Amino acid sequence: MSRLDECIETWSDCLKIFESTLHIYHEHEASFKAWEAAIKKAHMENKVSGIMADVLLKTHDDWERRYLDVQKYSIKSEMAKKRLRLAEASWETERSKEVSLRNVK
Repeated sequence: MSRLDECIETWSDCLKIFESTLHIYHEHEASFKAWEAAIKKAHMENKVSGIMADVLLKTHDDWERRYLDVQKYSIKSEMAKKRLRLAEASWETERSKEVSLRNVK
C-alpha cells in the first residue's frame, strides 16, 4: 500500500470517527435540552416565573452533571474534527509530494 493510500485510509477512518462523535454529541445535547425544558415546564406549571424556573433548573441536583456530560461530548467531537483536518492535511502533503516527484521525473 502506498503512503498516499495510507493517508486516504486514515482520512476515511477519521471521517467515520468524526461522524460518530458528532452524532453522539447531538444526541446528548438534544436529550439535555429536552430534560431542561421538562424541568422548567414543571416549575412554571407550579406558578413559578420563567426567570425563577431557570434558577431552579440550574440548581437542580442533576443539572451540572448533565451539562458537563454534554460538554465532554462536545470536546470529543471537536477533537475528532481536528484529527480529521490533520488527516486531510497529511493527505494533501503526500499528494503534493507525489505530484512534485512526477514533475521531477
